Amino acid sequence: MGSGKQLVILICILFFSIAKVEAQAELPKDSLELSVFPYGSFRGHFAFYNEEVEFQENASRVGVQIGVNKAEMEFFLGVELGMNLFKSNSQFNADGNSASGFILTLNEQANQVFNSRLGYLGFRFGKYGSISFGKQWSVYYDITSYTDNFNVFGAQASSTFVAGTDGGSIGTGRADQSMIYRNEIGPLIIGLQLQAKNVDNENFIDGLAASLQYQIFEELKAGIGFNHSYLNDFLIDEAQILGLDDDPFYFTAGLNYQTPHLLLGAVYSKHTNGDLARGFPILLEDRELSPTVIFNAYGLEVFGRYNWDKFSLMAGYNHYTPDIDEIERVDNQLALSEDFKTRDFILGAEYRPAGFVFIYSELRIGTGNTSEGLDTTDVLALGLKIQADHMFKKNLKPK
Repeated sequence: MGSGKQLVILICILFFSIAKVEAQAELPKDSLELSVFPYGSFRGHFAFYNEEVEFQENASRVGVQIGVNKAEMEFFLGVELGMNLFKSNSQFNADGNSASGFILTLNEQANQVFNSRLGYLGFRFGKYGSISFGKQWSVYYDITSYTDNFNVFGAQASSTFVAGTDGGSIGTGRADQSMIYRNEIGPLIIGLQLQAKNVDNENFIDGLAASLQYQIFEELKAGIGFNHSYLNDFLIDEAQILGLDDDPFYFTAGLNYQTPHLLLGAVYSKHTNGDLARGFPILLEDRELSPTVIFNAYGLEVFGRYNWDKFSLMAGYNHYTPDIDEIERVDNQLALSEDFKTRDFILGAEYRPAGFVFIYSELRIGTGNTSEGLDTTDVLALGLKIQADHMFKKNLKPK
């Protein structure tokens, strides 16, 4: 809470202190250029489901990016905090997850006004690319972001925000304690990532990932990526976690087409030991067990958006199929429903009445089933989004 207030104060100070400064076209050789980019996105909606209505938070955030540039070299840092403006206990936006971990998940920030989304620093050295360190968007997400463009729903079949988390510990979403190298070489966009999270799991590094994108022509690009997370051998060999037989591995491939009026995206994903769900109770002799089950799965997401003046129309589909046949039975009982799957059809509309204001509505029609065999809930969301950002630049001359 204290750190959140400090960040907001810092952003305000930076915003007002250089609000009248304009960027200069050319820099003297001995000068530095300071750039400050504060931003905020504040969102909330009414969610109608299960014959009830609830006012929910929708992944609001505030952040700042700062860069110091000299010639071809730039040093930069970024901080972003999620905000729980309305203290709601539930939300449907997977990007709003603040929990971390994988087999053991922690959600210590769930009821706080502020939670940590991003925090990184790094340097960019011209044609040789950039290196950054910290909690940041993963190279795996460089591909799966092709379809993560709804205001509320989606991102349920790309294996990005697995196990109800932000994908930080596993490295598929906002990767924790990561080092990432990115570069563009002609039509190729390269991303390399490693994670070094702790010294207690008997692994020198805790995760490796890579992505490769190819700009086919100006509007169309294709990409592939993988993420390999390394768990403590004890969890795999001795902990007897249901369904876990190796380290999690993720693969994704996608296409992205974008013009000023039209955005289309498609993403395929496949993982082994890469997601988990709570199973329904199993009777074992004189006690009842509600296990957490690790499983394999594949998924497909498609997304389309058409922009017309101040209006936008969106449509998409999320298809996620766990491999139930590979899950071990307990006392001849299956811990997950045989019907467990995601089949979400999504429709959306957005209207922009003013520069920073958006009114949105989205409908999710679910035809799948939860891990416990319950029907997926249909949801209608009607909400408001206010977002603003601005880039400030100032030349700093050495004394």
